[in-house]
Amino acid sequence: MNTTITASYAALDNAIQAARQIGAGGKIKGMAAPLGTSLLGSVNEAWETIEAGLKEAFLMGREKAIELIQVTRIKIEGLLQQAGQQAAEVHRLLLEKIQGFLKAFINSTIALLPGEISAGGRQFPILTVTLAQRISLGGKLELSLTKVFEMVSEGELEVEVEYGHKAW
Repeated sequence: MNTTITASYAALDNAIQAARQIGAGGKIKGMAAPLGTSLLGSVNEAWETIEAGLKEAFLMGREKAIELIQVTRIKIEGLLQQAGQQAAEVHRLLLEKIQGFLKAFINSTIALLPGEISAGGRQFPILTVTLAQRISLGGKLELSLTKVFEMVSEGELEVEVEYGHKAW
């Protein structure tokens, strides 16, 4: 069965919380050294800009998201210039946060599916769930931001769900 799941405010909030936890101490897996306090503060400020944009995109839709992507991109470019030699680490941390946000947003939205359905007096549990949308995030920060802003502004996921009983 193909279905559309409408994302909830709770899914958005869960995703934001998950992203905030990534790199909370300034260091992420594979990073050469922790970011300094000043730079970490700048990353957090940039992430707050992204968060505010994601919340507004969720509320206002796709057209507003396009405007917000540009504002966010400019702020992040400034941050990367300010980071100097640690620009790669800042870039990596922001990408990790975006990817963590997306994963939590998708999982929280899929969790809204009923675990089972009733038909003809019988209960049928979920057997499989397949995300019908293609989502690809790469190393380019602007492209990743665009993809995430678009998904959040649409506020829904297309999935294929199979309910039934496995034949033993």
